[in-house]
Amino acid sequence: MFTRVRLTVFLVLSLLVASMFYAGGLSAQEDEPTPWFVLLLNSETKEMAKVYLDGTVETSTFPVPGGTDVAKTFSADGNLMALSVYDEARDDNFLYIHDFSSGTTYDYDINASIGAFSPDGTRFVCQINYYPGVEGADASPPEWALWVIDVSSGAVVYQINADTFDMEEYGLTYGAFPYVFDFPTPDEVIFLVAPSTGPLPAYRWVLSTNTFEPVEAYGKIEFHALGDEKVWLDVSEDWPLDETLPMSGYPTNAVMYANETDESYLIFSAPAVGSVVFINEGQQIAVSKLTYDAETYEIFTEWVVLDRDGTVSPLMWVGDGYHRPINAPGGYLEMLASESVQTVVYHQMETGDATELWRAEGSGWRVMWSPPVQAEDLEPFAPLYLTD
Repeated sequence: MFTRVRLTVFLVLSLLVASMFYAGGLSAQEDEPTPWFVLLLNSETKEMAKVYLDGTVETSTFPVPGGTDVAKTFSADGNLMALSVYDEARDDNFLYIHDFSSGTTYDYDINASIGAFSPDGTRFVCQINYYPGVEGADASPPEWALWVIDVSSGAVVYQINADTFDMEEYGLTYGAFPYVFDFPTPDEVIFLVAPSTGPLPAYRWVLSTNTFEPVEAYGKIEFHALGDEKVWLDVSEDWPLDETLPMSGYPTNAVMYANETDESYLIFSAPAVGSVVFINEGQQIAVSKLTYDAETYEIFTEWVVLDRDGTVSPLMWVGDGYHRPINAPGGYLEMLASESVQTVVYHQMETGDATELWRAEGSGWRVMWSPPVQAEDLEPFAPLYLTD
């Protein structure tokens, strides 16, 4: 029997250690704003580092046995972390949720892939792992299922499966599987369906009515949402497209944008675009433009900043190599890595200053999470039009 539902709770960190690590952070007093930080993890040593913009660093140990090298998802306030970890004794992957403020780890005894937390963190939606055709597996369940569980009790509050959501009814290939993407409101779950030859089809599951409707953009390349705003990459036939790059997936030349109106439009184009991400509290976006040298077989990346009025300027870096900016108050973070040293640098957009916030010997460090941050009363990004 591969799918079980049993909730066991064990303390992984003492309450004292948990309260020390989160003091002044996620569990700050309600009348004191939480300072922004980035949470780093060393998958080799299990060390964690919480790095603040003033250079303060708090360290701790990863609280769940195993799991440093698997994907993780966090609640909106960062207090809860979900991950699916292989358990050798049970010979399978199981869902764990860790509560940083109390130091408690919940082992739900559920074969599930990680999914998404509801906005208030009280519920979690996950994809249940069934194994049709595998020797010894329970053959009675449907091929797949999505469960919404209560975080504190592990009770299944809502569920759908292959019997209740007919893929073929929505024009999807038989044998396709859903993948949880987001839990944007208490009553809505967004999931994608794979495999697909292009952008993954996306659907909104309305929990209270158990109904479904297709939604746009979520399955597109490099989709990112910040508040009511969304950006992603796509293809525009009206603008030049470089199809020579040896890339997985399909080439893109357009950055698309939508806000609360859900009306999407083009805001940036280059013959080959690789990445897009919000920076500077969402006031700007960073875009990577790609060029390919057919003689040396090298792909070169140039990052630029797009302002809301359509102005484009270079994005500044301290080091060379692979980069991906991290949205932060007043600017963005850059993580630099070499064989012996890793650093985090804070770039301030207004002053152009670049400040090293953290440095560690060795390797294995990566960004695990940072709180989403968005400025208020932002004007929409200007549309990009063709000109004669």
